[in-house]
Amino acid sequence: MRAKVSMIRFLPSKIAIGLGGVFLVVATLMWYWNRTPPLWVEVQMSKLDTVRERVNGSGKIYPSEEIQISSEVSGEVRELFVKEGDSVKVGDLLARIRPDNLLAIRDRNLASLNAQKANYARAKAQTLQAKARLLKAELDWKRSQTLLDQKTISLQEYENFVSQYEIAKAEYEAAFQNEESARHSVASAVAALDEAEKNLKLTNIYAPISGIITKLSIKKGERVVGTAQMAGTEMMRIANFETMEVHVNINENDIIKIHLRDTAIVEVDAYARDNQKFLAVVTHIANSANQSLDKAVGANVEQVTEFTVRLLLLPDSYRHLLVRGIPPFRPGMTATVEITTDIKPNALVVPVSAVAVRNLSESENPSMQKLSEVVFVYDSLQSCARMRKVRTGISDFENIEILSGITEKELIIVAPFSLVSKVLKNGDKVRVKPLKDKLR
Repeated sequence: MRAKVSMIRFLPSKIAIGLGGVFLVVATLMWYWNRTPPLWVEVQMSKLDTVRERVNGSGKIYPSEEIQISSEVSGEVRELFVKEGDSVKVGDLLARIRPDNLLAIRDRNLASLNAQKANYARAKAQTLQAKARLLKAELDWKRSQTLLDQKTISLQEYENFVSQYEIAKAEYEAAFQNEESARHSVASAVAALDEAEKNLKLTNIYAPISGIITKLSIKKGERVVGTAQMAGTEMMRIANFETMEVHVNINENDIIKIHLRDTAIVEVDAYARDNQKFLAVVTHIANSANQSLDKAVGANVEQVTEFTVRLLLLPDSYRHLLVRGIPPFRPGMTATVEITTDIKPNALVVPVSAVAVRNLSESENPSMQKLSEVVFVYDSLQSCARMRKVRTGISDFENIEILSGITEKELIIVAPFSLVSKVLKNGDKVRVKPLKDKLR
């Protein structure tokens, strides 16, 4: 009876100990859970979609054909027949340089030519005379040879005839050479006169192309330096506005993606408020780099390697803005270009923010680490993140193509970006934010 009472007294204390143990385990689990709470993430489903790879750039608008006009001769601008904004056609007279000096040079060369022609005429006459004397001396020499054979004349007389023949022959050679020299002098004088005539014609400045005078740098009465002597004075510019193009500088990392005939969307700052967009096509890609200095405030000077790309604006895209056939753009306008370099329909895509670069090797040596592209797939059964190594393709501003590593309709962790790119690890516990949190 006493033993039964003792057991009854001992039983509640045993139950209390058991309950205390359970409470301790639950408290420990709650402490651990609070200590390492699951990470809140956002997920999206991988899907098939069209990916358009694009390269952005900004630049300036220029006419496809623009020519700087300079005079080939120096002098004073005597007449000016155009003003800035005028339309001109090929062959129109634009300006005239005062030709006084060139007229004097032309007249001197003309006088020199006439003198050389007179010298040439005298030389020809002297040659003819020398030739006649040579023929007479040759006949006398041959006749004296016959008379010598007949012993009609003495040997001394014969030798006199031979001497006269040799002298006449030498005189003829000298006269002929003098005539040739005079002939070359005439040819030289003719060339000098032709050059003077051409220089005189160069005082008239004609339009080499049809277009509009976009810049007029000189006034009537000013002096200009000709290009025959140095760089020359820029007098004006003529631009053909029938076709316009955009010049943009593209970074060396993106230039390899661009090809001739790639299409682009162009936004011109002057028409941005009207939401006007224009179409263009790549017509030229520079083969050599155009290096510029990027000077950031408070930073060291860094050299940026860029390549110039030219894009032709398609007239059909701005035809509605034409005024009397003139395009709505002016040289120097700022434009932003979005070049489409590749298009892939039905590609498996995920948001760009879902792809991270991680070290998959166990080495802590940076030179031996193997960096790979990965995504984190949401494991709904275990409520955790599963890291998958992937191979990517082209991307646009929103999505990136996945070539291998995942399949369609998998839940991919896409945000927060800092969590996906640096913090999240394989097997980490995660919780998916409800839709109302995403829209808040």
